[in-house]
Amino acid sequence: MNAKPNRRILLIDDMPAIHEDFRKLFDTSDAHAALDADEALLFGAVAPVRQTAFVLDSAFQGRDGLALVRAARAGGRPYAMAFVDMRMPPGWDGAETIARLWEADPELQVVICTAYTERSWEDMLAQLDARDRLLVLKKPFDTIEVLQLARTLVTKWDLQREAQAALRIRERAIEAALNPIVITDCGLPDHPIQYVNPAFERVTGYAAAEVTGRNPRFLNGGLDDQPELRMIAAAIHEGREAHGVVRNFRKDGREFWNEMHIAPVRDEDGATTHFVGVLNDVTEARDRARAMEYQARHDALTGLPNRVLLHDRLEQSLAHARRSGSGLAVLWLDLDHFKLVNDSFGHRVGDALLSAMAARLQTTVRESDTVARLGGDEFVVLLPGVHSASDAAAAANKVLAALLAPFQVGEHLLRAGTSLGISLFPGDGETSEELLLHADTAMYRAKSEGRNGYHFYRPELSQAARQRESLSRDLHAALEEGQFELHFQPMLDMASGRLDRAEALIRWRHPVRGLVPPGDFIPLAEESGLIVPIGKWVLDTACAQGRRWQQADPPVDLRISVNVSARQFRHNDLVDTVSAALAASGLDPGRLVLEVTESLLMQQSGSVLDTLKGLKALGVTLALDDFGTGFSSLSYLRRFPLDVLKIDRAFISGLPSTEADVAITRAIVGMAHSLGLAVVAEGVETPQQLAFLRSLKCDAAQGFLMARPAPADEVTALWHASRRALPGPGLGVAGGARDGAAAAT
Repeated sequence: MNAKPNRRILLIDDMPAIHEDFRKLFDTSDAHAALDADEALLFGAVAPVRQTAFVLDSAFQGRDGLALVRAARAGGRPYAMAFVDMRMPPGWDGAETIARLWEADPELQVVICTAYTERSWEDMLAQLDARDRLLVLKKPFDTIEVLQLARTLVTKWDLQREAQAALRIRERAIEAALNPIVITDCGLPDHPIQYVNPAFERVTGYAAAEVTGRNPRFLNGGLDDQPELRMIAAAIHEGREAHGVVRNFRKDGREFWNEMHIAPVRDEDGATTHFVGVLNDVTEARDRARAMEYQARHDALTGLPNRVLLHDRLEQSLAHARRSGSGLAVLWLDLDHFKLVNDSFGHRVGDALLSAMAARLQTTVRESDTVARLGGDEFVVLLPGVHSASDAAAAANKVLAALLAPFQVGEHLLRAGTSLGISLFPGDGETSEELLLHADTAMYRAKSEGRNGYHFYRPELSQAARQRESLSRDLHAALEEGQFELHFQPMLDMASGRLDRAEALIRWRHPVRGLVPPGDFIPLAEESGLIVPIGKWVLDTACAQGRRWQQADPPVDLRISVNVSARQFRHNDLVDTVSAALAASGLDPGRLVLEVTESLLMQQSGSVLDTLKGLKALGVTLALDDFGTGFSSLSYLRRFPLDVLKIDRAFISGLPSTEADVAITRAIVGMAHSLGLAVVAEGVETPQQLAFLRSLKCDAAQGFLMARPAPADEVTALWHASRRALPGPGLGVAGGARDGAAAAT
């Protein structure tokens, strides 16, 4: 807007004297001073405005003037105004000259200088389409009048250019705007669209020509009954600003959500003449927000409601139940032995099983019920309108029956036994927290009673749950405070009749509870992850004891056997942990046996194989524990570097009278020997079992017939006794007792 003022004036007159008068006039400072004085009289005392001197060009005929105008326009230095004589024989008269000038420069302002004319003023205006570009100056004219016209018209020319430049900037801004802009005309019926910018065309797919003259409501696709759309319509009716998000449709029929801002345009009298609407396509942002909200309230794996959404629905169901006097049931589900699936087949198969279970669960409940996943293998089913325990039991049986059928997960056919706990409103709790807690507590009782069943909540279960929680807290302190100790259960070498190995078994001597059985705390250690540091403590302590036996006088010739959990295998430092334990204790690696589970090897992953090879490279012996309890594949016996196979006690208990156990045990021993593996039988409790195993040339036996687990010093005494006599009934720390088999694990 700061362009140099345009003071260029053109005079077209056939009288040389007129040219001389004009030249003197525009070069005379006295005339300017007189003009300033006249303006002071009219408008009050003002500081004189000294403008840039006018530049006057002359032409004696219309053709010459037209050439000057064309050249000035082409050179970017147009004239602000022209004084044109009306009669200029023999050439064009003033009217024709002006018409030609305006063809060359439509913005040129013209003052007709004439004493008389043969044409009426109305005829000239009709011919020239003068608008505000034509004025008349009668001859003879006053110099002040001429200067005033000149100053006024050149100033007007400058102001118009500034206004046009500002308008072009605004138009360019509207054209370049990323947001669609719509202008409607309030002066016409139904407020038709007068203008849309390119962004509108891009977003909606409609060309400007297709929408001009139409009311914008066509974008709604007939969905006029939108609350925010009605609010915007009311604002238009009242002539005020408004903002809202409405549902619109593109030309191709695709939906989009439009955040619309509208504002009225008023004239100088305050009347609304137009409305400007700025649109913002918020479809993607709305979709992202919806997706984020969905993710925040749904489980990513199964798509089921998560804990947040379950809590909301449970609160709504409780509110309805209180108002209507109805009941509801909460079922808490937990898969039995799901960890074994993850350990055996990997988390991908485990996740697929959970997804399949979620889908099947949804088919077993009503549309009004909610199935939610809380995480891991825990699910909750919310059953509104359940009035009795029998109704809840029927629903639980239906769920258990549905989940009992096998799942086809890839190439695997898996069964998912489930333990289920039930709490009822209002008897088992008044709040969502109480109902969920009590259903969870009942589920743990179902697990403890044999799994794959359901259990209703009873108040006494809360006490048991609190004891379990207390035990879990104490477990964290047990390792730091040295409350763990190792017992050892010897194994009998069949060929020599002597004890040659001892399995290290952890015991927890609680300061208040006394000796806590492993079955009570090992599952807690697995759940919490404490099994890793506890396992390291067992390994370090067992290696140290093995070294003490090795250095005894005389040496106690017992190899040390240590169980390694699947969770320890998932830590990449197991080989380093074993190496460090051997180095710290000084134990000969050949005297250490590491026992791994069949389910761990079923993963058949490269990392498991690499870890086993790394352990084997240290010089330790690798044993496969609890053989026969896994998932039926035997290929890993060839793939993995194993040395020993331990037959699970489940196959030994029926020997030698049960034909199936006899056949299975004979097959396992024969297969293992054909693969170069030594065989150890677990759970040997009778002389008949021992004799039968010896007849099969089983390499070693472990069980109460030989000894119960005992502290290291008692095992030392037992070993010395085994050097002097063959083992049999009564040999060992506890003789042949059968009533504590669980304590041997």
